[in-house]
Amino acid sequence: MKCEQCNNKFCKTLDETTKKQLCNYSVIVTQKRKQVEPFHIYKDSIEIILEGFCIVQTYSADGKRLFNTIMVPGDIIGSYLNFDAFENSPIYDIVALTDVKKCIIPKKVYDKLFHNNVSFANAIAFNLTEMLVRLTRWTFLHSLTGSERITYVCNELKKLGLADLNNLTQEDIAFIAGVSRVTVIRAMKKILLAENKNENFFP
Repeated sequence: MKCEQCNNKFCKTLDETTKKQLCNYSVIVTQKRKQVEPFHIYKDSIEIILEGFCIVQTYSADGKRLFNTIMVPGDIIGSYLNFDAFENSPIYDIVALTDVKKCIIPKKVYDKLFHNNVSFANAIAFNLTEMLVRLTRWTFLHSLTGSERITYVCNELKKLGLADLNNLTQEDIAFIAGVSRVTVIRAMKKILLAENKNENFFP
């Protein structure tokens, strides 16, 4: 892997020596939109998101898919495994919301850096804190009505850097907001009329 590809907020915080160590053991892979990665693969490796956006989905007791949060470039998938507080965290899958490019690091390399490199450990802890803050913002959805959720989701996605929402579908928005596609259609009509935009906002 060439270091010029480490242009994400996490890798930018690392010194050149640490970055080189990661690069020496890393492999770049892609995850196509809608592709699902099961949680158990992160027992042997962690992944740094270089480009694109991923949904973290968990499951209810009856197996229903539940939206959890969205991961952005610079987030580390599997980083929580080094913290005892997350030992009993729920089963989750990573679903590509857009096409995603990721850097895979073997868990043994990650663990060695985490336990022996203070600056690397601090960067991981800071990233995990950022993800928890984002998770808190998404829980605010539960206090909103259906139409309010759609507006909130669209605004949050834009804040995260997903400016072109034309790449998303009604189904994507409905899943994130926890509403039906009918609710999405009705709410989007109002939003589009207010913004005086084309009604073909979603494919």
